[in-house]
Formats: sequence, structure tokens, C-alpha cells
Amino acid sequence: MEIQKVYIDRDNTAVIVCHHCGFSKRVNVIKFKGRKDPVTIRCKCQSASRVLFEFRTAYRKTIYIEGMYSKLPACKDWGRMVVKNISMTGIGFAALIMHDLKKGNKVKVKFTLDDKSRSDVEKDAVVEVVENNYLGCKFTVPVGFENKALGFYLMS
Repeated sequence: MEIQKVYIDRDNTAVIVCHHCGFSKRVNVIKFKGRKDPVTIRCKCQSASRVLFEFRTAYRKTIYIEGMYSKLPACKDWGRMVVKNISMTGIGFAALIMHDLKKGNKVKVKFTLDDKSRSDVEKDAVVEVVENNYLGCKFTVPVGFENKALGFYLMS
């Protein structure tokens, strides 16, 4: 059974469309927030669909770019990383060396985009997820006018 990815609106509702009969319904999905596995939803026609609810507020682009990171405020010890994904609001990367970062730590990330201009990016972020060498971070200032190159990169 194919998994349907459904994006959540700001009011924590989503429109679910049955692949079998085409019936659509807006439902409140707040009870599924934080769930990482698909949910089985049954339609009024009795067919079942597997649905993965996406609560992210910004599109996340999958990439593979090498860069550096350092724990703030010092920025004296830099570690190598591979950026795995990026969005207007955050970044996910794999640290290539052992680290002592924990949820809530502040970091600075630096890398060069693989765009035509080879644009340099330097952003401060807060660690939100630590899973072995993978770190998911939220930018302290979302991508905006201060870094147009990254904004255009995310739209390409």
C-alpha cells in the first residue's frame, strides 16, 4: 500500500483524499503530532490508506554538502560535517567527528552551496535533535533577506 504524505495547515488540520473513491475530508490531526510512522485511515467507502502527516512549516531540501560547525559562544573548535538537509528554518547535518552537543546547545554552521555562485552560508542555530552523529538544528534567525542566495537555492 502506497504511503500518502499529507501536509498540515496552521490550524492543525489536513485534507485527506481517498485514493480509491476520491472522497476528501478535512480532519484535525493534532493527536498525530510527533508521530514518525504512517497512520492507517479508513474511508467511508471502507478502503484503507496509509498517511504520513508532515507537520513541518517549511520545505526541507535533501542535499549533500560538506561544511564546518562549532559550539557557540566560543567558536574555537570546529568540526567537519555533511549537510544532509536544509530549509528556511533549519538544517540537518552529520558530524564527522565525535561531538558533545546536546539539545538546546547553540552552534554556528558554515558551508558553501553547490549553486552557480558557490555562495557561502554562515548561520547560527539551536540543536533540536541529536541522534548519534546526526544533528537537527533550528536557525536562530530564519532564512530571509540577509541570505538571498540560500533562499533562492531552496526554491530551485
